[in-house]
Amino acid sequence: MCAIDRRRLVPMKNFRHSKVTSYVLTQAQCDGIKHHEYAVRGKSIMDEALQPWFNWLVEQVPMWVAPNLITFVGLMVNLISNLLLVSYNPTMDTPGIVPPYLYFVAGISLFLYQSLDNIDGKQARRTGSATPLGELFDHGCDSMSTFIVIVGLLATVQAGATAFSFWVTVIAVSVFYFCHWECYVKGYVQFNTIDVTEAQWAIILIQLATGIAGDAIWDMEFLGFSLRLLALGPANAFALFAMARYYNSIWEGGPGPEGTSSAETGILSPLGPIAGIVAGMYVLYNSTYFAEHPALFILGVGCASAKLTCRLIVAHMSSTKVQQLDIVHAIPVIYWIMHQISPVIIEDDIFVPLALLFFFVDMVWYCVRVCLDMKTTLNIDVFRIPYSPKEEEKKSD
Repeated sequence: MCAIDRRRLVPMKNFRHSKVTSYVLTQAQCDGIKHHEYAVRGKSIMDEALQPWFNWLVEQVPMWVAPNLITFVGLMVNLISNLLLVSYNPTMDTPGIVPPYLYFVAGISLFLYQSLDNIDGKQARRTGSATPLGELFDHGCDSMSTFIVIVGLLATVQAGATAFSFWVTVIAVSVFYFCHWECYVKGYVQFNTIDVTEAQWAIILIQLATGIAGDAIWDMEFLGFSLRLLALGPANAFALFAMARYYNSIWEGGPGPEGTSSAETGILSPLGPIAGIVAGMYVLYNSTYFAEHPALFILGVGCASAKLTCRLIVAHMSSTKVQQLDIVHAIPVIYWIMHQISPVIIEDDIFVPLALLFFFVDMVWYCVRVCLDMKTTLNIDVFRIPYSPKEEEKKSD
């Protein structure tokens, strides 16, 4: 059964219907977002099991707290804990230098992020402040947390600057993109029996186990395989299976004319952006910078993929075409061309970190401008909601 989740929807009378001056959203996107409804199907096993905890937790949140603020706090908790962990081991291959308590902090922080990510919608329903901006803000923060968690996980298991680390990152960001690709085509988010909540708990357990046993355990072998491979190998195989399932669902077509997407566009139109950035990631991966600074590399290219995912989410919410080219696609092309002309035009240790910094600034700038556009379009605030203590007293009575 397809349930329409009203957590991201507010009465249409609160929205502006006139043309708005926007930073990055087109008029068509602004108009489409006003009429967006969030739809979801299914729940995973642990999502269902954890509902009593989520329901209790949201009741502890004051009514004046905006749902987007809850989402943002969760993202910051996740970001800070993983950056602390990685700061001790930026090469992701030196056991014994990360204080064991930081692995506990990272695991607990992921649990807090998961909890806050699950109650922001509940808070929106409680306060009557659900909007399309909330959906975009939620999923946008999720796209950022994907690569933040992955870099923390790779540092935990001492994966190092290896091809394994690179492809784990590619698979992780691609799975999240494919999920929203399916959403773009079908018009709803599909949760499976085993989904992101279960994956997050697997990471939590890995980090807690590392805090107890020490990070050197991942170099131990069992039946000729390192514990690192035994832990992450099956997880990545399952992620590839999930991508195949998403692709099969996408290939079935959407509700548009002749099986087109919910936006009445081609079902394969979102392929271009993700294929382009994965190819670009591979070009930059072959630089000398990745071998020396794998954690920073993953964080940088993760920002580029997160921006493209946010663009796809906007296209879905506004029922518009997916933009095929983005400035983040140009950076690896410039790098490749320069190396074809002369590898010494600019050193990798200069070009690549500047490129990664650009990816970060560009992602933040895009997200900020989109939020400002939606704030203007929907006539709402991002981190504040209408609040009346008297109304809260009436509800409590």
